[in-house]
Amino acid sequence: MSIIRQDLSTKDWTIFALERSKRPSDFKKVKENKAVKDYERNCPFCKGNEHMTPEDILTVKDGKQWLVRVVPNKFPALEPKGDCRYKINRHIIGPYLSIDGVGNHEVIIESPDHDDNL
Repeated sequence: MSIIRQDLSTKDWTIFALERSKRPSDFKKVKENKAVKDYERNCPFCKGNEHMTPEDILTVKDGKQWLVRVVPNKFPALEPKGDCRYKINRHIIGPYLSIDGVGNHEVIIESPDHDDNL
């Protein structure tokens, strides 16, 4: 489970989610002169690959075509754990005030086109 920890000097809160290290990376080295494609067979966000993502939480459509999809993140930084509105589990870890990393983490797919510029 992730934790949310408060910075001692700024009082800002930061999420620490070690499980997210298992997710694919957008920052891997990219080969130069890579051709731009309209569709990637292995891309879970491309139109036609909807079966590769969890079920939609929200879909914005134009007729039968989806324009925007919201799906649960397969590698969430936060996870829902019951009703956390009434009780926050606070911990002191070393000098840091921390709370359990409870919440929702979704992915917004802003276009059905693989390399669409937004």
